[in-house]
Amino acid sequence: MTKIKVKLEAFYGYGCCGYSYDSEEVIEVEVNDEVLKALRGFGTEEISSKAIAQAIENGETALQSLHEQLEEKCDYMVEEYWLNEAGNEDLGECLSEAIKEDIESGIYTPTILEDEDDDSDCSDCDKVEEKEENEEEGDDFWDDEDWDEDDYDGDDEIRYDMDEYYNWIREQGHGFAAERLGVDLYEACCESEMNYTIFLNNRD
Repeated sequence: MTKIKVKLEAFYGYGCCGYSYDSEEVIEVEVNDEVLKALRGFGTEEISSKAIAQAIENGETALQSLHEQLEEKCDYMVEEYWLNEAGNEDLGECLSEAIKEDIESGIYTPTILEDEDDDSDCSDCDKVEEKEENEEEGDDFWDDEDWDEDDYDGDDEIRYDMDEYYNWIREQGHGFAAERLGVDLYEACCESEMNYTIFLNNRD
């Protein structure tokens, strides 16, 4: 078995200001002698995914498994991007609904945070008091950028540790997390442009 270096690349599109969004990752993959011989048959130390796909189409079946393996790794990288970096403006709402369902189904045991009026451990107590003072003065507290509305659910609601829940669902796998985060992974992978480059000299 021989290790080869592969650069995975994905392009996600342009933002509102014209900035492009993309990511890349360099990995090492082990290949057997048959695959290595087929790769060396290209006569170059850098081989693109398009060249691999064309060779397979022309009958080079030895590269089929490697091509599928690298495509799966590209898909995984894209899924990670959309789950972690792209964000979701409805994330709070999605998590609030999902945690209730996971608790009711018995697959998740939450950590309940202390009440806001408990002085033993309340990092946001000052903000709650500030909210009450501002309300008395007639200020619109919810416009304060320093206030995180998701951290205060009211006196009558149970407050769960949502950071802990988020970390838990991310540990369960992409499909599990995507369902709860409101991310369509199939659409994300279809709309992203993915390529890879193989380096036979083991240098990118």
